[in-house]
Amino acid sequence: MKKGKAIIDKEQKKRLELILKTLDAKKGMDIKVLNTLKMSSLWDYFVVCTGSSASHIKSLYDALDRSLSQIGENMLHRETGFDSRWIVADYGDIMVHIFDREMRDYYAIEKIWGEKEESPLLVVRKARKTGKKKAKTLKKKAVKGGANAKRQKQNKRKKQR
Repeated sequence: MKKGKAIIDKEQKKRLELILKTLDAKKGMDIKVLNTLKMSSLWDYFVVCTGSSASHIKSLYDALDRSLSQIGENMLHRETGFDSRWIVADYGDIMVHIFDREMRDYYAIEKIWGEKEESPLLVVRKARKTGKKKAKTLKKKAVKGGANAKRQKQNKRKKQR
């Protein structure tokens, strides 16, 4: 096993991909997967996502809970209320954090928990696309800030005009 690589079984990968697809489909921003296998015996992965408002954060959480319930995965615990700017959903070996931008920057979970794994969402997207050029483009966008980065830049330009 290479240093920094995680051992992931098919069921765990399936759940992780479903979490990432669901958050992406509901326009979650800056979605990242943190490998915590070497740092914690409680969780294998943290999924970190940013929502644009309290209602968006709630909608991301609701969609996530629905998606996982459909495959028989029930959340073990949810921390904080819906009026919060940070919701934590515990799915056993995968912990999902949904923040607003200010809370995410303040608590800086990525810096605390460190090691980042390439998101399986990129692998899923590559499989749906044809041609290497598009796959590279998606990977590049994900590194620079996610699928929403381009849309955010366009909106910013429109506001400046």
